[in-house]
Amino acid sequence: MPALMSLRHDDAELARRVGAGDSTAFATLDARHRPALIRYAGSLVRRSEHDAEDIVQDVLISVHEALRAGNPPDELQPWLYRLTRNRAINMVRRARWGEQSLDSELIGSRDDHQEPEAVLRRKDALRCLIDDLADLPVRQRTALLARELDGQSPEQVAAQLGVTAGAAQMLTIRARENLIKTRDARDSDCDEIRLVLLDAYERGVRSSEHASRHVKGCDACRAYRRDIRGLSKQLQALNPSLGLPLLAGVVKLAASTGGKFTLGAGAALVIATTGGVIVTAAKHHRPGDRAPFRFTAAGRPTIKTGGAIAKGTALVTARVQIPAGAPPAGQRRSVTLSCPPKTKYVRALSDTEQRADVPWNPSREAAFGLSTRVRLDFVDDVLPRAKAVDVGILCAKPAANGSMILHQRLPQRGERPGRLCAQQYLRPAPDAVMTGSAQVGQPLSIVRRSPSGKWTFVVMDDGVRGWVKTSALCR
Repeated sequence: MPALMSLRHDDAELARRVGAGDSTAFATLDARHRPALIRYAGSLVRRSEHDAEDIVQDVLISVHEALRAGNPPDELQPWLYRLTRNRAINMVRRARWGEQSLDSELIGSRDDHQEPEAVLRRKDALRCLIDDLADLPVRQRTALLARELDGQSPEQVAAQLGVTAGAAQMLTIRARENLIKTRDARDSDCDEIRLVLLDAYERGVRSSEHASRHVKGCDACRAYRRDIRGLSKQLQALNPSLGLPLLAGVVKLAASTGGKFTLGAGAALVIATTGGVIVTAAKHHRPGDRAPFRFTAAGRPTIKTGGAIAKGTALVTARVQIPAGAPPAGQRRSVTLSCPPKTKYVRALSDTEQRADVPWNPSREAAFGLSTRVRLDFVDDVLPRAKAVDVGILCAKPAANGSMILHQRLPQRGERPGRLCAQQYLRPAPDAVMTGSAQVGQPLSIVRRSPSGKWTFVVMDDGVRGWVKTSALCR
């Protein structure tokens, strides 16, 4: 016990030093916790060692940013494991399990004499449980895991989610109910589910929630539903006037926007939606316009509600209607927004800034300072009713060298300008633990090369400096 208390105290001191800008302190934390976190992440995803390392790398980057921003946790080690667990579950959401089974660390029993069939059943049940947790609405999953795994009280969960203690308890209850419903649906007879799918398609309505849950976890029934739709499309191809209904649908969509945005052209603010999402309004907030809410931008001052939007900056917002139920199979709910001409993507506005009930994330393809079109993906929850949600992106006009930093650091005497063609982690020394990250396309100043030529010391346009791989620099 004294050794554990000493370790906690040491972690807290290291976290404090990281917040004060001590890069060697973070390197110590990294070396101390990374191996165990990789093993833990690997036991959750079990896809490849590379996936586990990617999860932990992303977690440690977030930890470094949080500590530097002055947001240390009460206890570091449990916080690291919570972040790793949540990141692993989010990865499961994006990429479903393959044929590999879970590691024995999650089995809950190390009895070598246990029947192989029983071991496999345990592995399969745990694999399904993690998959089902990944499909829960974010708030429900957070509340349930905080109660069951982190041992938090309803009051602590309520404070974490910004709701009342009663609401936190209700989120936990609904999470349990959803897990049970999903398990029961997965175990349902496929023949019965297929009859429900046929009936729903014939009547032109959504299938029942029970059937939708089953299809989500059953490859055979998902293929059966695709076959139903595919046959219908093949039959429609026999109609020589096939293009007419499609044209009518586009006209109807354009009319439903009330003329608040244009469709098609390169200057369009909204260029696509998927998963049944409908755009009801869109707006381009120009420099000098009053900000509709408070938001912050990387490397730029915070804009308060009602404050003037800065010169060279644009805010693109849209109100969308998300239908009730689950999205169509194989589709995600999303809306794609476009930056105004001569501007580039800076960041997506967060759901907390917009006070949204349905969270969203920018797609992985969204690149800071490079993208002009950005897809925002909504969490694919099964919604009890349709919801109106406001989303938005921040765009800005880049400098002549492509920098998106308001007061960028320019090359000094003896330095050469350069640019990154691959995302890199900045390191205090070649082969050392990272201390920061740099984005694709970000301008920089080249200071010197290592004796081997494999590493280059650079200073980014935001003033952060460190070693990067020479092969990552644009030639």
